Amino acid sequence: MPVPFILVRGQNVPLVGDALCVLPSESGLEFIPGRDKCKARDGLPTLITLHDTAGEGSGKAIYTNGKRRGVSYHFAADRAGLLHQYCDPAAVTAYHIGHGNSRSVGIEIANAVFPAGIKIGFFAYAKRLVLTGREKLYGREVIEDDYRGKKRRVLGHFPAQEVAVRSLVLTLLREFPTVPKRIPPPSLMPGRVTGVRLDPEWQGVAGHLNFTDAHVDPAGDIYEAFKDVLSP
Repeated sequence: MPVPFILVRGQNVPLVGDALCVLPSESGLEFIPGRDKCKARDGLPTLITLHDTAGEGSGKAIYTNGKRRGVSYHFAADRAGLLHQYCDPAAVTAYHIGHGNSRSVGIEIANAVFPAGIKIGFFAYAKRLVLTGREKLYGREVIEDDYRGKKRRVLGHFPAQEVAVRSLVLTLLREFPTVPKRIPPPSLMPGRVTGVRLDPEWQGVAGHLNFTDAHVDPAGDIYEAFKDVLSP
């Protein structure tokens, strides 16, 4: 049964706002150090990293896909905006961004981002991005955002997802004052990336695309959900 709180330090922590979360004790879906691709947390998080899943799966599908790929994350928001927790962000280091895992809280958001059958590399670096019409199958609005100094058209997030992610991010910022209330400034956004994108000591809220040129997520509209509490 979904509940209006998450687990932090083994305690029930109320979510900011009206979001609901399915806990691992309810779902049986949990990333466990020593069994899965994660480890015990050493130190406090200074970073929250947002991902899009490149799929439209349920909370279970998102978890199963992580297990199959040998990665892990702390939370997910499904298409309906229901949150799923897979491990305690204060106790477990999830493996989801490479450099920075040890200080990051990982959040996956169900979103295909691009229509099926499209090569991600083409969309990542093409000067003019045109979707094919298949996006209608996903029921999502096509948005235009800024991708490293260029405009692109991608599949946006559902309003319920934005509400849920806002709730979760604000809750995490409250529980972990070690995470500054900021997003990467524009000066760090443009241009193609090689290797690690941001300074290894970056602290705040960022997307996977901010750290590596191998990823293009999340769609930029998700930042509208909490831009009023974050600054560049």
